[in-house]
Order: sequence, then structure tokens, then C-alpha cells
Amino acid sequence: MLTKLEIEQILNKISGIIGESVLLVNEADKKEISTDNVECICSFMLDGEEYYLFVKHDVELTDREKALIKIILEDISISDIKKQNEDIRSLFFEDLDEQRIKKFLKNIGIELDKDLVVAIIKSYNEAENSDIIAIINNIVDDNVIFCRLDDDLFGIIIQNTEEITEILIQIIKAIETELLQKVEIGVSSINSPLNIKKAYQEGKTALLLGRKFNIPENIYYYEKLTVYRILSQIDERMLLSIYDETLKYGIQQLSSDEIKTAMYFFECNLNISETARKLYIHRNTLIYRLDKIQKDTGFNLRIFSDALEFYLLLLIYKTLDR
Repeated sequence: MLTKLEIEQILNKISGIIGESVLLVNEADKKEISTDNVECICSFMLDGEEYYLFVKHDVELTDREKALIKIILEDISISDIKKQNEDIRSLFFEDLDEQRIKKFLKNIGIELDKDLVVAIIKSYNEAENSDIIAIINNIVDDNVIFCRLDDDLFGIIIQNTEEITEILIQIIKAIETELLQKVEIGVSSINSPLNIKKAYQEGKTALLLGRKFNIPENIYYYEKLTVYRILSQIDERMLLSIYDETLKYGIQQLSSDEIKTAMYFFECNLNISETARKLYIHRNTLIYRLDKIQKDTGFNLRIFSDALEFYLLLLIYKTLDR
């Protein structure tokens, strides 16, 4: 979906060409337009969404002029979107001085006095990426900047940081419901606009860690991955040595249900009632599984020190047991 700024830029250029004021709306807003005084002279597709250009009835245009306006409109829009994507890629990937960062931030509509969060979305079916773009464009508003970073990666920049989780959950649910496709999202911590490259790297790191450690969620927050970030820095030989210890404790004998139970138990801060609710099982079933884990490995997960050691060993086991 075009931002208000982009629409205003396009309208100014078209109005300058034909010498009359014009109106540009998307499919949703078209229903609100009264055709008593204006008529639609052309439409065009952009990022999976159709836009309509209206002029006053008394503006006389030939079919050739209308066709020419449509071509110009498409060229303007595509070049503007490409330019925005190029600016965002420069902010994410290049080492820019402060003045250039401020210039690019201004170009893409970022306010310098408001913090931001960068989210990186990974898709797993490139054939449906155009549908993903359309879905995301229908969800995000003018306060969210969305761009395509690679064949399977998309970026979102949002300054209203309190809404980030709600927006990302909407995106995941819409893609899973409409396309039956899985996506994963890495989310940065809150950063100042001048640190937007750092925010991008945090989002990308969160995504990579979430996949590497098979974290049982599809939104990975950089701030919540401290333990995983530490583990990712440990020398591989050391990890392999610790992995051998996991085999000694018999962690490999645990079933997938028991491992899932342990991970949810940790996520729920060792709270039995909350874990049982989250797993949709009776608390007696949960207690049975915890007892079974203790019997097989020797770790009583209801004791913090045992839970912490088991948690670290389990993360290493899951990482190396491919």
C-alpha cells in the first residue's frame, strides 16, 4: 500500500502534467468516492493492490492521453518504490555517515525524534511472495514502512513500538490462514533512528538464532535471546564436549513430547498450572512427565539449579543433534 506521502508525490506530478487536480485511491477507499463530479480514467496494479485515478467530469482527455497517463503513473510509482527500497537497503547494509543516514531516514518518512523497531520476515515459498506482499500491505498502515530485502526476506520498520507485536501476530495469522504457509520473524530491540543498521542486524540475528535453536515460537525477540546469543559464541569443540555430556545424562532418550514439555515449563517460569494450560494438558499429566524426565535424566526441573543446567544442556543437544 502506498503511503500518504507517496500518494501526494504522485498526485502532484500527474496534476502538473494535465493541469488539473486529480484523486488517487486504492480499492478499499474507491467505495467512498462519489462519481457525481469525478470519473475514473485509469487504474494500475502496485504490489498486488489496484489503484484508481479520478479527474473531474469537465476535464476532457482522449483515450491516448489516458493511456499515456497510466504509463507515466506506473513508471512514477515503480521508480518511487524502488528508490525507497534502495534507501532502506543503504540504511541496513552500508556504513553511512550521520548526515547521509538522516537524509535517507527523511526520504523514507522516519521521524528522527522517535525510536524504532526493525522486524525481518522470512518466507519459505517464493512462489507465493507476491501474495505475502499483498497481505502485509493490507495489514500495515502509513506508520509502518515495509520493503522487500531479498527473494525470501522482507523488512518492516515501525516507530509506534507498542504496536509491533500486535501487527506481527496479524501478519502471521493472515499468511498462515490465507496461504497455509509458515513464516518466521526476527525482531530487534528498540533503537534510535540513527542506529537503524544496528536494529536491522539485531532483527536478522534474532531470526537466525530462532531457527538455529529451534525455538518453539515464530516471532523471535532479540532482547529475549541472551542465552542463545551466548551459546552461539561458544567454540564448536567446547559445544561438542558438552553435547557428549547430554548423552551421558540420557537427554537423547526423551520423547518429543517430554522435550516440548520441558521447554514450555521453562517459558512459564517453572509454573505448573500455567504450563499445563499452555500445553492443553491436565496438571497431573504434566507432573507425570516431569517425574519421567527426572527418572530418565536425574534432573528435577522443579528445582531452579537443576532446571538451569538441564535447560543449557537441552539447548546444546537440540543445536547439535541434527
